[in-house]
Amino acid sequence: MHLSGFCHRAAWLAALVLAGCGGGGGDRVAGGNVGTEAGNAVSARLVHADGRSASGVSLVVRPAQAIDSSGRSAWVRAVTDSQGVARFELPQDGAWTLEARLGDDGVRLELPQTAMAEVSDTLRDLVRLEGVMLGADSGQRVVLPGLARSAVVGSGGAFRFEDLPQGRTPVQLADGRSWTLNAPLPASVVLSAPTEQLRLAWWAVLSGTAPVVGSGLVFDSLVKPGVDSSEGSFQEAVLGSTLGRLDGAALSNAGAFSLSMRLRLTSPAIGPIWLLDAGDSADKPGLRIGVGGGKIRVVASGLDTAFAVPTPAGWATWVAGFDGKWLVVWSGGVERVRLELPGLADRTGWTRRDLGSGGGMQLGAILVWDRFADGATVSARPSVHRF
Repeated sequence: MHLSGFCHRAAWLAALVLAGCGGGGGDRVAGGNVGTEAGNAVSARLVHADGRSASGVSLVVRPAQAIDSSGRSAWVRAVTDSQGVARFELPQDGAWTLEARLGDDGVRLELPQTAMAEVSDTLRDLVRLEGVMLGADSGQRVVLPGLARSAVVGSGGAFRFEDLPQGRTPVQLADGRSWTLNAPLPASVVLSAPTEQLRLAWWAVLSGTAPVVGSGLVFDSLVKPGVDSSEGSFQEAVLGSTLGRLDGAALSNAGAFSLSMRLRLTSPAIGPIWLLDAGDSADKPGLRIGVGGGKIRVVASGLDTAFAVPTPAGWATWVAGFDGKWLVVWSGGVERVRLELPGLADRTGWTRRDLGSGGGMQLGAILVWDRFADGATVSARPSVHRF
């Protein structure tokens, strides 16, 4: 299933062990009308996105549960002909996964267990998949059955795969937990299990192509924990206090960033409660984004403006994103504010980055990227983490 979150960001590196579609000794080869042994005859036809027959596509067919190359002697390889068709035979027992590659395009197919199987699909762009596996210890291995690929889970549960073919993709941990990512594959995911041990003060940051996970959210001394019947546990900043401070790499000094918070205002008529309150050493605001009293208020260099917006009475996901030029604020998956703020490109002067300044709010989840995120998509996903 698709879970977020929160892909969708202390440094975490995912070491990859990839078994691609290249040649290798011991593989059985088929092409055109040539079969390898008596069994199920399979005909696979592939086309490009524009409908043209995809000739010269390399295919590798593995057992559906193949997690590494140890059983590669049982793999079958083929190449499509001028009509985009490859024919081969497979043993009559077991399930098989077909991976097709041509340059930067590919596709994954699960082959039906029938006497005469005919399958067809369209080549699509290969994708990179990166994510966080909540509750997984560093050093565990996450595998993609059928593709015979694996990666080591890094700090905070981080993992990453490059150049994956599109198609429904199972994901498994060695402890038996498993998920299925539906096509099209997302760029980033957050996978969790009901038995996960949640960590207090968690955020995820994605820095360029190198994912980072840390625990740099430091709660204010007045913050108190609580439990909601529907949302679970949360941290509450009482009126007149501040929820906490973001340290470390959060909201890096250049480029884009996004901040997603699953929150409830305990006094929605009072405003603004500063979701983000960043400034320099002289306590001058670099950027303030506040909500409450039926308004969203944005304060930045030379700007102090407010927009009327319904303040939710219950829990809601608020997302603030900056793409290097435009600041956009979403709530409930709806874009509420879009402002041009080119002056935010250089944030080297920001020495403090506070959340919930002024108090009167409860925080159930937070996700921070140093890239721009589509707030409508983020808000529509399940909560990625609860305190």
